[in-house]
Amino acid sequence: MKYVRLWQYFVLCLINTLFLGLPVLADPVQIKSAGLSLNGNLIPIEDKQKTVFLIVHGTWAHGAMELPATLQGLLEDEGYASLAITLSLGVDNRQGFFDCKSPVVHGHEEAVEEIHTWYLFLREQGYSRVVVIAHSRGGAQAALYQQRYPQDQLVALALIAPMSWQKEFVLEAYQEKFDVDLNALLEQAAQNNSSLFSPPGILYCENTPVSPQAFISYYSEAPEKNTPRLLASGAIPTFVYLGSKDPLSEGFAKQQVLFDGKNKTSVVTIEGADHFFRDLYADELIDDLLLRLR
Repeated sequence: MKYVRLWQYFVLCLINTLFLGLPVLADPVQIKSAGLSLNGNLIPIEDKQKTVFLIVHGTWAHGAMELPATLQGLLEDEGYASLAITLSLGVDNRQGFFDCKSPVVHGHEEAVEEIHTWYLFLREQGYSRVVVIAHSRGGAQAALYQQRYPQDQLVALALIAPMSWQKEFVLEAYQEKFDVDLNALLEQAAQNNSSLFSPPGILYCENTPVSPQAFISYYSEAPEKNTPRLLASGAIPTFVYLGSKDPLSEGFAKQQVLFDGKNKTSVVTIEGADHFFRDLYADELIDDLLLRLR
């Protein structure tokens, strides 16, 4: 039952943040990508030579929720520009959390292209030094982005409570939550090349129509979703922030051996922080990050 308890903890935390976005004086910005309107919140500064922070949210969340908004406010206090983006998840002009009434037609890896598109937007605005800050699943997506777009020449990655992924964990968690063999559903999806189907659940949505490609993307071993393994081939300074009160930190820490000593990755545990680094824990995180970037 350990896996179910971890899942319940994560869903509860997600629900608790649903209405907790903090107001920041950011400019709404919108760009087009692959026929979709993408939304972001930009806090600009005049000095375009100073570092700008591109902030990526976690699983099916959005750029105006509590953590991205808090980070933007703290960075603004220190005189830094930032852009908190909302990944489209295949939905035009998406705002707020993903609606489980909508079909899931996007894959985990599709975030990569959107992060790259927003990076190009910042460069077009004149910013030359870009650091990506990414939370939870966004951490895995940001690490995959850096691997696929090394030419973007990021200054650094800052990954907050980044996602770790192991096949055995995912299979067991799905079986315990839905009493269905995930391997059988993956096989069913692989044999269905076009139409939507309705598995018992996908991530935190239940009985939601899903495209076969999306289901395979979120539950198969490819693309790589295990952040520690992605970091093994990382080529830029990367700072990983774990919360001592986040039960998901244990899974990440157990896999540090995959990248320890192989690159420029540093792991920082913030005592007392949970998965969402609320209150003064976000201040501590930003203070540490800015010190390391000097």
